[in-house]
Amino acid sequence: MGNRTQKNSYASAFAFIRKHVGKVALSAVMQVLLRVVALAPVVCALAGLKVPFLGAYNTAVMAAISAVMYLFLVMPLRFKAYQMVAVEGAGYAAASYGVCVAAALRRVVAGLLWGLPFIASAGLWFYAFNGMEMPDFFKILTALGNLVGGRFDAGIVLWVGGILVFGLLFAYGWWYNMPKDYAPLDKGVRHAFKRAGKMRAKNGGKFVKNALINMLLTLPSLILMAAKLAMHYVGSINFSMGAMAAAQQLMNALTDALPKETLVYLAVVVLLVHVPLCVIRKIRNAVLTVKCLKESENA
Repeated sequence: MGNRTQKNSYASAFAFIRKHVGKVALSAVMQVLLRVVALAPVVCALAGLKVPFLGAYNTAVMAAISAVMYLFLVMPLRFKAYQMVAVEGAGYAAASYGVCVAAALRRVVAGLLWGLPFIASAGLWFYAFNGMEMPDFFKILTALGNLVGGRFDAGIVLWVGGILVFGLLFAYGWWYNMPKDYAPLDKGVRHAFKRAGKMRAKNGGKFVKNALINMLLTLPSLILMAAKLAMHYVGSINFSMGAMAAAQQLMNALTDALPKETLVYLAVVVLLVHVPLCVIRKIRNAVLTVKCLKESENA
């Protein structure tokens, strides 16, 4: 049954797109426009725009502003993707924007709980590199290195490695809560998320397969962007000078404005590759969710 549902989800997603080309195209355009608006502050910061009183925290603050705008402008579209499929095929009433925002807030909180270790470790690293005296920073790195029988460079590897591991945990937790993005909101957010949790527990294998296919749909844009950024950042680091010097060079590179041609390249990849595939992924998720909910109702 699981394999048939997964295959039907894949086929039905593209069948839905073919049947509703105009609706899907409009959704893609809205995804593009709202992302442009939400990401404008952080893109401007990366392009070199400086707010005088923000100092070294200019990019971080602008990124936080973009995150808030993304929450209120883009995140509610996740629930609209479900409605676009469910209202057509199952008769669910469409939820208002306010209800979608409330659901998005709860969804973000659920995901961020998994991200607290990553946020804390990355935030402390940023603060230590920019706000602490270098001797004090070296003491912390040396103490971390001593935990594994090394020196301060081992402490760097341990700290940065921890950030990467916590980042993977964050990504897993965000994915684990993905069914909440497509829960029917016609009976309220709390009821919808409770129902989504039960559906996730009962149909875990189907969502894992679905996630693997969606990951493949994400790879083209990620590879294109990562390759471009790696060429820029890695090319500016001299690894022969040791871990501390390499980390310092990387932090300096991260605070510098990206070249305009790099920003244009990234924008083109996001708008022409990532967003169209993102719409397809969301419809696939919505179709699978509708099928799983129908199965649970008919059981």
